[in-house]
Amino acid sequence: VDLWLGSQLRAAQLPPSDRPELKQFCRTGFALKAALLVRRLGSAAACAGDEACSADCEFFMDAYSRHLIMLPSGPFFAEFGITPAEVLFVLSQGCRGGAVALQPAAREEAHGIAIVAQGSLPCSLSGFGGGGGRCGPYAGEFQLQYLVRQGFLLLLVSATGGGRELSEHIERLRPRISAATLQLLGSGRVQFASLPPAAAVETIVSGSAPAACGWYLEAAAHLRYVHFELGEESPAVIAVLGCLRTTPQPPRFVSLQLPLSQAASELAAAAAERLVAVGYTRFKVTRLALGGPEGGMGGAATATGSGSGGWLGAPIGDLAGSAGPGAEWKTAAEAFAFGLWAGGQLHAAL
Repeated sequence: VDLWLGSQLRAAQLPPSDRPELKQFCRTGFALKAALLVRRLGSAAACAGDEACSADCEFFMDAYSRHLIMLPSGPFFAEFGITPAEVLFVLSQGCRGGAVALQPAAREEAHGIAIVAQGSLPCSLSGFGGGGGRCGPYAGEFQLQYLVRQGFLLLLVSATGGGRELSEHIERLRPRISAATLQLLGSGRVQFASLPPAAAVETIVSGSAPAACGWYLEAAAHLRYVHFELGEESPAVIAVLGCLRTTPQPPRFVSLQLPLSQAASELAAAAAERLVAVGYTRFKVTRLALGGPEGGMGGAATATGSGSGGWLGAPIGDLAGSAGPGAEWKTAAEAFAFGLWAGGQLHAAL
């Protein structure tokens, strides 16, 4: 990327000012290169401070963003291995701080999102997060900002900590959490909850302890999407999937972040079994990068096969990417045939 930015080829590929020439300009190729630059820089603030990124953003948002989202996903994915929505997501995050209405919450429908983390602090609060390590792209700081700016209500659920512990942890992390995130946390759109003790969680499997699902029952009426961050050992979080069976209509979408360990496949298989039992029939798998600010372009793991990963986050629900051929939902057998990677993500839909 650095070599390309400093080359004559880069200058030759800039949008022309002449309107007839502009009609022949490869805007899709330009959008892909702009997304790559945004990913390299890693945030809207960094992009705003970079002359090349700012110029690319201005052209793309003014001249092409509406056209890009209208392109059919199938042919685009077949050619580039990424969907138009994923490209627009990256550029929205880097050019507009996630404020582009890519997935606006529909007020007449359920528009709550819960993020369940294994640690004492959902890593959604910071790229330096909780849970004892790096968080996945669907639970990072920039993803939280994106979801709130799309109009969703956020519920951050800790597997081991209560509201007071979370508040204290936020104060300890305050110097390392962006001002934008602190503002969002105080906006009333973000709420906290905690899972019950492990002994109570185990009873969820038999359905004999509705109180163990209190966090879910209180929010179920407006929940559209639930994301689970799985650690090296996540029996509590896996068991909590059983809570989704306690309401007549479970959330439309569920996703899980798999740990960077050999236990990933086993955890994914256990989670998929419970999701199928709840009624989820459509699946996708992705392998977006883990990481935080120290990970640069997305940490040690590399985003391949579905390109908008990294700590900028990624689209959710129907706009989530796919690591296999085609960008559409698949049966469990079709989705799992492409493999369940350590550090990857599993998506399910009703």
